[in-house]
Amino acid sequence: MLPRLGSVPLRKLDGMTLSAFYGQLLAGGATGARSPQTKGRPLSDKTVRNVAGLLHKAFKDGVRWGVLSSNPADAAELPRRSAPEMRRGPSTRSACSWPAPRATRIGSRGGCCS
Repeated sequence: MLPRLGSVPLRKLDGMTLSAFYGQLLAGGATGARSPQTKGRPLSDKTVRNVAGLLHKAFKDGVRWGVLSSNPADAAELPRRSAPEMRRGPSTRSACSWPAPRATRIGSRGGCCS
């Protein structure tokens, strides 16, 4: 956070600046503390939401202590939650997860996958 927001005075931070910061994290990830010019891999929306939560709490404390008049994180737009990626099993597996039943005396095979 420091490489991207550290130069902005605390009283100058607003929702638009924070929204742009969240967008940068989603697009290019976090920069390294040793080399702020390097671009990291994009962060997930969940990670960016965690960063936003941390900043919101810090600004809330600033308001409570009288350092800030309002919480700039209240006006920031958070990234949308993405749907979890569906995982599929091996291709040899059938759509039914029930084991195939054994043949009965009559010779019929029942079950959901017959």
